[in-house]
Amino acid sequence: MPHVRSLAAKLNASFAAHAAPSQHLTLDEAMVAYKSRSPIKQYIPSKPHKWSYKIWCLASDDYLLHFEIYAGKEGALSDAGATVDTVLRMTAAYQQQQHILYTDSWFTSPALQRALEQRGIRLCGAVRSNRKGMPDIPAEDIRALDRGEWIQRQKGDATVAVWRDQRAMWLLYNHCSPSEAASLDRWNDRGRKVSVGCPRAIRDYFYRARSVDVLSQLHYAYLIGRKARRAWPRLAWWLLDMCVVNAFQLWSKGQPHPGQLRFREELMYELLKQMPTDQKPTRAGARPNPADAPAKDHYSLLTSVDRDCVQCSKRGATRKRTNFICAACQVHVCCGECFSLWHA
Repeated sequence: MPHVRSLAAKLNASFAAHAAPSQHLTLDEAMVAYKSRSPIKQYIPSKPHKWSYKIWCLASDDYLLHFEIYAGKEGALSDAGATVDTVLRMTAAYQQQQHILYTDSWFTSPALQRALEQRGIRLCGAVRSNRKGMPDIPAEDIRALDRGEWIQRQKGDATVAVWRDQRAMWLLYNHCSPSEAASLDRWNDRGRKVSVGCPRAIRDYFYRARSVDVLSQLHYAYLIGRKARRAWPRLAWWLLDMCVVNAFQLWSKGQPHPGQLRFREELMYELLKQMPTDQKPTRAGARPNPADAPAKDHYSLLTSVDRDCVQCSKRGATRKRTNFICAACQVHVCCGECFSLWHA
């Protein structure tokens, strides 16, 4: 949208400049709820907000580094496909820096893993079993797994793990050794937490792939947007709130008990201090103050020089010469209607 395109470009540059990412990057989608008419609005039934704007987000340690507003299918695509192109475009500034990228099953594929490996980025992501290039693991072997057991298949540096929790989870990774094991605290049928064994990559994914979800939770905790029929204000409010959320993440470093509400209150008071002390709040739609009328500083003066009226010339009609000028503007303007229209 042209109304927010320049703002989005400036914020992308600012977000990346004010924080250095850790080794762990997360790529996921954020949904901005919106129901009115818009050519880029998306309908996803599985989301809490079914009608929304879709925004690709790259985050690190719950800080938004880069984002792209999804505007529909792209025209020119490479042989790798639209999904791989999106990931490579989002991570272009962080290649050859030994980062680990965590993605969900929408992005993850063996083709993406190979493309990122060529650019110095490791991958760890949930993957769909029917992706092209995935190993053939019999369904009987997967059903035979008990909770906390897993099967792994390795090809080169890439490993596919099928881990059994409440259901089977597929994971594609190449950031750690497949022989490394770990554990996760999960809920059992009695509502108690139990320790369940898993590959280390599964534990890394559970703890590192949530950055974008955390940003969405912080955003929806204190919504600042207002309803509007036009399409662009809802996106503008989301962009402004991401500034607040990112500022909160930077402010909370080193804080013993950071709270978003306390930060927003302090930010509000600091912004109020930046306002002029003599500025008084006015009610919307109130009548203008007589002290602000044009007659206070702008009034007609009679001179000895006559020139064309600026308002008559502006209209493009028959020009009229006048000896009156505005005391403040110092331009020749006819008294009456021309004087009023010039100061409107």
